[in-house]
Amino acid sequence: MKLVGERRALAAAVYALFTFLWLGNALQAPEPFIPLFYALLGVYGLAFFGIVAGYFWARWYAIGVGLFGIILAAALIYQLGALEPIA
Repeated sequence: MKLVGERRALAAAVYALFTFLWLGNALQAPEPFIPLFYALLGVYGLAFFGIVAGYFWARWYAIGVGLFGIILAAALIYQLGALEPIA
């Protein structure tokens, strides 16, 4: 049994959640951080759009965005230590 449709739906839901989180951050951010949050909104929005539309490149793009998040989290844990809210 293949779960291709279910995995795509789950990935699309996760990327939609992060798209709306970055939108909320962009709307409430201090002035210097607004372009950063809009750029990340575009990155996650493009991943969501690519997965939902079924483009052939969307799988690799979404994997890259996910790996970026993992690397960023690892760097934060290395620099700040294992904080209780993060762990």
